[in-house]
Amino acid sequence: MEVAPERIADLAERMFSFQQSDLQMVAYYVGIPSSEYIGNGSTIKDNAIRLAEVAARKGLATFEQLERRLRREYNHQSELKPLHKRSIVDFGKLLDGLLVSVSSMEFSMSQIKKGKPPVKLVKKLRNAKIEGTLFTYAVRCRNDIAYIRREAEKIGYQGYSNLQLRLQSIFVNVIMKRMPCPPNTAEDHYHYFVDFLYENCVPDSYQELEYLDDMLAGIIFDTVAHCVIGWDKDDTKQVVLN
Repeated sequence: MEVAPERIADLAERMFSFQQSDLQMVAYYVGIPSSEYIGNGSTIKDNAIRLAEVAARKGLATFEQLERRLRREYNHQSELKPLHKRSIVDFGKLLDGLLVSVSSMEFSMSQIKKGKPPVKLVKKLRNAKIEGTLFTYAVRCRNDIAYIRREAEKIGYQGYSNLQLRLQSIFVNVIMKRMPCPPNTAEDHYHYFVDFLYENCVPDSYQELEYLDDMLAGIIFDTVAHCVIGWDKDDTKQVVLN
């Protein structure tokens, strides 16, 4: 499926204010080497346009990955309304959809253990060298999702703890195997995890949900806070915390 020229132009324009290092970061994330979009003597604007065009040529999946990464970068730095003021029912329906999807995945649960009581997410994020705007975003989304899931449970949406265990299974059986560390970092794992959920677990009817990125981030980091998945203290690799 081809990407519409207007969509390519819109994505490129969103990168015009980037520094060269920002372009290289998002390009690296979707697997596009600098040699494919950076020309001799080219400007940031030129490179942004080429990067969007290259992503489109590589296919819709790559282009959408780049779109999601840029949207998450915006979310990390924006002052959005707290998640708990958004639709609790939307979250409940998303929870139901995720449970159906992840429950159908045939992963070994032999390494999966019930999570311990919540620990300080701030400390775990610092151990994992997650900092800056993503650090702030992670804490905010986790706090918001902790509230909204409790409210959703009050109106009948159940299964959140089971979802967390299934997410651990995905972390062990998919994320860690496809993205060993080093060289991958905790932040790399987070972004890959979000993309995996988008592409394999989120129901089609919720792909365009306005606050989907925030909800998925909240679920992932709340799971980290409950020690179901997490990062170890030596800052060099990610592990399942028992």
